[in-house]
Amino acid sequence: MAESTREIDPSRQENTAWRLTFWCLATCLTLTLIALALAQLFPSWLESGARLNPAARLQSPNRTAWLGTDGLGRDLCARLFLAAPNSLGVAVAAACLAVIPGALLGALAATWRLADAPLMRLADALLTLPPLVLALACLTLFGASPQGLIFALALPEFPRSLRFVRVLARSQISEPWFLASRGLGTRGVALFWILLRPLAPSLAVLFAQVVAVALLVEGLLGFLGLGLPPSHPGWGSMLAEGRALLFVAPQVILVPGVCIALFAFLVQLFADSLNPFAEPR
Repeated sequence: MAESTREIDPSRQENTAWRLTFWCLATCLTLTLIALALAQLFPSWLESGARLNPAARLQSPNRTAWLGTDGLGRDLCARLFLAAPNSLGVAVAAACLAVIPGALLGALAATWRLADAPLMRLADALLTLPPLVLALACLTLFGASPQGLIFALALPEFPRSLRFVRVLARSQISEPWFLASRGLGTRGVALFWILLRPLAPSLAVLFAQVVAVALLVEGLLGFLGLGLPPSHPGWGSMLAEGRALLFVAPQVILVPGVCIALFAFLVQLFADSLNPFAEPR
């Protein structure tokens, strides 16, 4: 008896994976926003994540503190949501600072030969330095501030964005539709818009990947004590605070570590699910 086989449409599988990833990421972000909104309605709960309370230090998870307290008696759950917008905001701002100028300069290098060589030598010079060394140099120059951390996360990703967009743009400038647009007299910003518009899906994938990398690097720098200052707590700085308590109260370091890993994984998975949309049609 011949066995009947059912063929599975690959495009349907990709569409299902993209939807599942999107809703998982959207659910996590929505829960974060809802928690922050509730925290504004109950500011005393949010303040418990920053208020020192030595009498309640290292408590186990209970009804008052759902995830327990850290070494200074601060509510770990409240502190987690207090740090969420700082870590996510720094990662998104670093991705914007790396991808947007990189895309514009990459398109400029692809269309203007006089700017191609200097921009490529600048990118090569930045790529010769390890990303962590660049980040440490930026933090030394600008100090431990959110602005300095954003620049430290964006600078290592800027040359990669520039080279990536330059390669994509050079593959588009020989297409008939682009030659026809230039032949009709399109110049300046309009020409850049025509060139970058077909690259929007690829830029979205690049942006999501940079956000995931920035989240991980922010956690690494925070673990080394070089992340956000205590006035702007982040998940990375929470890792540094709980480093000495790993065997006493493991939840202090595990909770922010799981949040960093989960968000980075979901953002990277979301970027991978966008790859079919970035393929040329």
